[in-house]
Amino acid sequence: GGGGGNGQGYASFGKLSEQCQEIAAQLGCPTVLATDKEGEGEARCAALCLAGFADAVVSEDADALLFGAPSLIRAVEFDQNGEGACFDLVERVVVLQQLGLDQTGLTALALLLGTDYGGGVAGAGPRKSLACVQYFIQEAKRQQDVVNSAPLPILLISQPPPSPPAPPPIASPGPSHSPEPRPRGKSG
Repeated sequence: GGGGGNGQGYASFGKLSEQCQEIAAQLGCPTVLATDKEGEGEARCAALCLAGFADAVVSEDADALLFGAPSLIRAVEFDQNGEGACFDLVERVVVLQQLGLDQTGLTALALLLGTDYGGGVAGAGPRKSLACVQYFIQEAKRQQDVVNSAPLPILLISQPPPSPPAPPPIASPGPSHSPEPRPRGKSG
């Protein structure tokens, strides 16, 4: 992730990133920096998690959860010696359970509230947005239940359908009613 809209935010994020890499190295844990100028670092990190190469994404950006990261490590702080650290661990499944949403619902909620990709819907606060998404999820489930409980038409075929009848023969044209050509003779 980034680290703020100003240069100081990026500088402090860079220092934090270096410290995280040092701790990971001391623990024997490999790290990958996903600083993708053309894309989204959280998306790349989440993809690594989903592929089984990582267990969590370290970022301040919750978009990692939207991209499917199972865990997000955020608010990492080191003591003054740079040795001890504390952080918040956000588990996607816990967030989904607490909100009563699935992954699609979480994405819809984020779009209403605003993400890195859009500012959200004006006036749509967290409570209204969550209620709206929960309502539509519940309504979609209700409609799916109606579809699933509807009797399906049954078509029984005991034998192949008969062949269609042959088309009637095309009638040959009758005698021509046009005058027959007469030989042209010499007038005399």
